[in-house]
Amino acid sequence: MTDLDDKIREALEETGLESPDFGDDDSLRSMISDAYAGKLRWIFILATFWQLVFFAGFVYAGIEFFSLVTATEPIFWATVFVMTGVGMAMIKMMHWSLINRNRVVREIKRLELEVARIGKKLGAR
Repeated sequence: MTDLDDKIREALEETGLESPDFGDDDSLRSMISDAYAGKLRWIFILATFWQLVFFAGFVYAGIEFFSLVTATEPIFWATVFVMTGVGMAMIKMMHWSLINRNRVVREIKRLELEVARIGKKLGAR
């Protein structure tokens, strides 16, 4: 047995986790709430703030686009509309990549647990 196996076993014994399932709920709501409760909470809050700012600009530019006063204004508002839409898409992609990161870390912990259990069974023989 290695030191890593012992650390995994100690961590599992401290938390009292017996099942490899960890009792997780993999619903969308739970994944999002886990992301806002983790270490990167401030990044999610800041990104959500900017998401709302971009959405407000997106809506405002869409409204202004249809109030045609001169020939150059629709071009400007269409550009603002597209750029704020792209900004919202970039923030959404960042959100999903961080949410999936949390899920991958959870799966790695499950695999570590299984490896520790197999190592314990093989060591008992």
